[in-house]
Amino acid sequence: MMNHAELPLPEHQRKEIHRILSDASDSVGGVDNDSILRSLQELATDDADLQTCFSDIALPLLAAALNSPNPEAALNRFSRFAQVAFNRRTLYQLLRDAPSLIRTVILGFGASTYLSEILIRQPEYFYDIIDANVIGTMKTTETMYQELAKSLSHFNSVEQKLCILRRYKRRE
Repeated sequence: MMNHAELPLPEHQRKEIHRILSDASDSVGGVDNDSILRSLQELATDDADLQTCFSDIALPLLAAALNSPNPEAALNRFSRFAQVAFNRRTLYQLLRDAPSLIRTVILGFGASTYLSEILIRQPEYFYDIIDANVIGTMKTTETMYQELAKSLSHFNSVEQKLCILRRYKRRE
């Protein structure tokens, strides 16, 4: 059984996490504190520099998770994503600098196993999802056709071309 005191965070944050989780456990339905603490531990890592970056977002991340449909899954899936992200420090800094993203990101990880698994397997899609310019842009059929034609032109085998089509479909 994990204890909040084991988290590599400043004392005041550990106390606040303990208070928040105690309140959440007392509420109807409760939460699995061990699962949440384990995910927070994984997100904090053993690296002192990353722990400092994570401490900037730990409490907002926990609050967002507790407001998601499945708090334990939200933090677990986000932790798995953070492990495969290109640069964990950059991810934490992005969320620190754009705190409005935290709720949306954690909600997505807590609400959708399908989306979470795609992002864990293809972490580069994360930046497309959070980029307002990408999300707000509708591609025309012609644009999609041109993108696909360009990608497919690099390959000769049918199997390679099918792989490109599947990857394009998942991304879109």
